[in-house]
Amino acid sequence: MHAAFGLALVLMVVAVAGWVTFTSVLGALLVIGAGFNGASFLDFAENFSSLLMELLALAALGCYLVGGFLLAAGRDGPPVR
Repeated sequence: MHAAFGLALVLMVVAVAGWVTFTSVLGALLVIGAGFNGASFLDFAENFSSLLMELLALAALGCYLVGGFLLAAGRDGPPVR
């Protein structure tokens, strides 16, 4: 029951906030995660931290690209002219 309520809450937030806001917030969280993994790489010199940093940064870039395309298509907010 708890998991179902949590999933319903996530779906409602996405519906209310809009996809552009969702992709922006997700992108910001991914950038923060990439920063923490970059710091971990500098501190411990483990290769997997560098890989995680790169993958999280790439995923953040993808989020921002999707948000930009949604704005250009006029799906959320005023159309970009």
